[in-house]
Amino acid sequence: MILLVILMVLVLVLIAAGWWLKIRGFKVSDLLLRLQMANSKNEVNHLQTKKAVLTERGNFKKEELEEIEQEIKDNNKKAEQAKLQLEGLGNEEIARRLSDLGF
Repeated sequence: MILLVILMVLVLVLIAAGWWLKIRGFKVSDLLLRLQMANSKNEVNHLQTKKAVLTERGNFKKEELEEIEQEIKDNNKKAEQAKLQLEGLGNEEIARRLSDLGF
């Protein structure tokens, strides 16, 4: 009898925990999008540092700088897209917002 009551309490606790996680919106996809956003920001910081070092040295080609700037734009776009997906927007809305931002 006591074992049955303990099992019922344990089942209720598990159900409540599962329901709470679902209500909070805990999703693995959210974690992956946050990771992608952080990775893109890290890459942008790396490219900006590389650009600053090249301009400081003064021995760079204009094409090389333009290529780095294009990579920075692409990574900023990826980070912004991940952020918008994290907000739960659809593809059409994301495309519109990215166009509004100039990407």
